[in-house]
Amino acid sequence: MAGRRYFHGHAVLSYGIYTMIKHTVGKKESGKTIESILVYSCGAERNSLYKAFRVRDVKVNGVRVNSNCKVYEDDVIEAYIHQARGNDKYYSVLYENDSVLIVNKKQGIPVQADRHDENTLIDSVRKDFGMGCELCHRIDRNTGGIVIISKNKDHTSDIKDAINRNVYVKQYRSLLYGDASDCVGINKAWHFKDSRESRVYIYASKRKYSKEITTEIKAVSFDKKRNISETDINLVTGRTHQIRAHMAFLGHPVIGDGKYGIETLNRKYGYRYQALWACALVPAQDAAGDTAFVSGLLPYKTVTAPVSFE
Repeated sequence: MAGRRYFHGHAVLSYGIYTMIKHTVGKKESGKTIESILVYSCGAERNSLYKAFRVRDVKVNGVRVNSNCKVYEDDVIEAYIHQARGNDKYYSVLYENDSVLIVNKKQGIPVQADRHDENTLIDSVRKDFGMGCELCHRIDRNTGGIVIISKNKDHTSDIKDAINRNVYVKQYRSLLYGDASDCVGINKAWHFKDSRESRVYIYASKRKYSKEITTEIKAVSFDKKRNISETDINLVTGRTHQIRAHMAFLGHPVIGDGKYGIETLNRKYGYRYQALWACALVPAQDAAGDTAFVSGLLPYKTVTAPVSFE
């Protein structure tokens, strides 16, 4: 049963991990944005609020709206907000030494601030480990898995350089549409990034401004009933959206991928996020003598992350 509370003209009803806010706009609030009213009048937490806008869980007079919508006197606002529970974290720690932190990031969490100005992975890590922490690379908001973070700004460039030297093979787990056994092995293509559209394009042959990419599919477990392949993928080169775009180009889009996938399939399978997880860092065969390993800056061992698609 829902719990009900009233504050200054609006009702707050709790449904398990969700809260529904119902607020009637007053005269002094008329003309303000709905985001402003939900934050300052209703006490909504920004990160949870932005998620509500993304999944279209905010309405004015029964109509779904975005965060820029202005509201006026007597308008009725309704918003379903996910409650951040006290034991919720954006990440778990996989490995730690004096210089580096390797964490397993949840899906749906940006690693750093974006246009939504949300709470981020690096913000959360800095609260726990100090303001000196810095990201050493990035993964997409909706991709879960391993992120390497420097605990000391003096070591950040050394860690980034080691990552760029490919001291680790980066392994991913993904759910792909169809039987992807035809793609096992090394797959090469050409990658073009269109920054204006925030999208990449994959081609079979070289084109102007394109760069060669290599993606290795290591293993496939095909579920014939669901028509889904669970795959282990090595990211040999590390271009923007490489796995997602390359797999779609090969005819096996990542399930749940809203940009490169197939929307009808995404709705059918019901995953909230793209089924892609950075699940392992494996020391490269020729990297045993690398200074990052010899000095102890980075661990010379395989670091694995539990996979939990949502």
